[in-house]
Amino acid sequence: MPAKPEQDSAAVLPSDPETGIRLLFEKYHATIYNLCLRILDQEQDAEDITQDVFVRAFKAYHQFRAESSPGTWLYRIAVNLCLNRQRRLKYVRWLSLDVFADAFDTPPFESPDPGPDAQTEQNETGHIVRRALHALPDRQRTVLIMTRYDGLSYREIARILACSKASVESLLHRAKLNLAKHLKPYLDEL
Repeated sequence: MPAKPEQDSAAVLPSDPETGIRLLFEKYHATIYNLCLRILDQEQDAEDITQDVFVRAFKAYHQFRAESSPGTWLYRIAVNLCLNRQRRLKYVRWLSLDVFADAFDTPPFESPDPGPDAQTEQNETGHIVRRALHALPDRQRTVLIMTRYDGLSYREIARILACSKASVESLLHRAKLNLAKHLKPYLDEL
């Protein structure tokens, strides 16, 4: 299981940036990539942001003061870069008359090998949920992803987003309400 940011709060990074980033990369690459993929829902964007996270961490390596865990530090960089990418994409889409192709045609996050009917239904359900998830405001979606998919505590998320635990609780509550509102028409059909 990939490391959660809080699990290494007592970790001391080596003084050599190359060694330190290599160790962080080995420990957190999959976790950071999965976080970015869930937030952005685009493999290429997730790969790009994951690479940017470790490049930025390398450049700022000597500025890390160990006030939080290295994992929390990397999560914060990743979330900020993902949110910046989303804002930039929304601006580009707004400027363009030709909206990009449906960004939700990517396969679901996990695809076990069910039968064809079950897989088709799972793909349709996944598509609907991802569309509803991406209709949420950025911070609500990010908090929901970090609690649901990454299993982070409210305290960990508050550190990553540099906000209070109460703000995280509020964002999560609003995210659940908004998600339910977006999914209600589909539930009524069942």
